[in-house]
Amino acid sequence: MSDVDKYLVPKESYKADIELLEKYVGFSSELLRISLLAMGGYGALITALYGNPKELCHLQHAYILFASMLIFACSAGATLFHRYYASDSLSWQIAFIRAHAKNNDEIVKAEHKGWIDQLKKAHKWLIASEWIFGAAVICFIIGLGQYLF
Repeated sequence: MSDVDKYLVPKESYKADIELLEKYVGFSSELLRISLLAMGGYGALITALYGNPKELCHLQHAYILFASMLIFACSAGATLFHRYYASDSLSWQIAFIRAHAKNNDEIVKAEHKGWIDQLKKAHKWLIASEWIFGAAVICFIIGLGQYLF
């Protein structure tokens, strides 16, 4: 066994974590995709309601729809933060596993702390993106309801 081989980490030790990470990132990807789709839909909505851009000055309560678009943008940003921290947590985890294989307690503690910190940040950003997305949908429904009723 070479020196390199003794520090290789078996894939089975983190395979389940990668699969779980892919599911969480996939969920945030859907939130991102829907947020971006909704933001793009505002142009189509305005064109459908008011074919002539000069008539936009007649929009009443447009601030609610505009606020909804901004909130969708914040939701997209929050999902991107989640994706970054979730992916970074995996690199910290692998570094932790490698340090543990080397039996270096000082590095193990540092890597473990970094791993947990990144997981907490990813968790907070995922929850934030869900709440922000919900607020954007509510604003959109209220704004659209003012035009339809």
